[in-house]
Amino acid sequence: MSYTTTGQPPVIGSNGDPLSLFDLERADQHQTAQEEVRFASDFSGPLNFVGGGFYQNDSIDFCVTQLLGAFGLNDSPYILCSNQRAYSYAGYTEGTYKITNKISLTAGARYSIDNKTWNGRQQSFAAQITGNPNTPPFYFSALGADNFSQYPAGVVTLHKSWAEPTYRTSLNYQLAPEIFSYFTYSHGYKAGGFNDQTGGSGVFGNDLHAFAQAAAPTNPEFAVDGVEAEVTALPLPDVIVRGVLSYQNAKYNSFTGDTAAQYNLATSPLNRAPEWQATLDATYVREIGQLGTLTLNGNMEFVDKNLFTLSDVSKADNGFLDARTLFNANITLSDPTDKMALRVIGRNLSNKVYMTGNYPIPGLWQFAGYGPPRYFAVEADLKF
Repeated sequence: MSYTTTGQPPVIGSNGDPLSLFDLERADQHQTAQEEVRFASDFSGPLNFVGGGFYQNDSIDFCVTQLLGAFGLNDSPYILCSNQRAYSYAGYTEGTYKITNKISLTAGARYSIDNKTWNGRQQSFAAQITGNPNTPPFYFSALGADNFSQYPAGVVTLHKSWAEPTYRTSLNYQLAPEIFSYFTYSHGYKAGGFNDQTGGSGVFGNDLHAFAQAAAPTNPEFAVDGVEAEVTALPLPDVIVRGVLSYQNAKYNSFTGDTAAQYNLATSPLNRAPEWQATLDATYVREIGQLGTLTLNGNMEFVDKNLFTLSDVSKADNGFLDARTLFNANITLSDPTDKMALRVIGRNLSNKVYMTGNYPIPGLWQFAGYGPPRYFAVEADLKF
């Protein structure tokens, strides 16, 4: 049994079945539940605060099934599966104290606990998973192979917990009615995590200890060095201009990963962490009598070149996203009651061609996703 997704007439094998170059089904199922309880004070004095508790649980099931017709394996599904279960708890509080009418101090802290469990199997042929060499049962029902209790061969289970305090303090100064300044220092944290695709190509064979070592979670991430500046200005009574410029120095302190890596992965940049980002937004609002309000908006978004996919084969096989600058605009006319509005939207006005995803497959091909080209749309809003 085989499938083809080329869109062209299939090549027929000697047994009458269609042959394919490469077919796959990738199945991801994510479920998240969150609960939060928050208390906010409303005191008449200079001090007010907010505090609360947070809970979240996540369930992630991942499987990819491939038919490698290009390698003569058109009837042997090659399957990689894993699942994750995560539970997070946190308590937090933050307060603001007005020192004077123009100066205030804000400070807050949070304590987070994260527990994660990962179950996974290296990429294996269906016959290896079931122990049945004659009846591969999955084909393109990928998530059938993640029933690890029914098919326990080669499955590794890992568990890890982290706990970390985070905090923030900010000094605010109202320089003038139209100028607000602040200085903030914060310590951020993101729990470590597991890679759902560890064990691709079955590189560890029967060495489940080596596989477990490679599947171990990353260490937690902490807020990287950086600077961000944000400005809001009213150059004219009907015009608001906002600008944000940020720089971050994101890097690995150390990187212990897949033992099959062929170079020091710590020498690569951090994934999806562009050094520079900037936005500039201008809005013009004008009352036009009985017709209502006319709003003109234009914005620019810049994102620096950044790494999207880290290869363990060579730096040359890393998948990067090029730097991009996008221009957008919209015109909105809303009636005097603000219950109806008509909006004309323009996106990617310079018709920039840019990638939103880049997955090189060394020696074979490259998967890439692209952002939408220039387009225009009309929206109508009606409030009841």
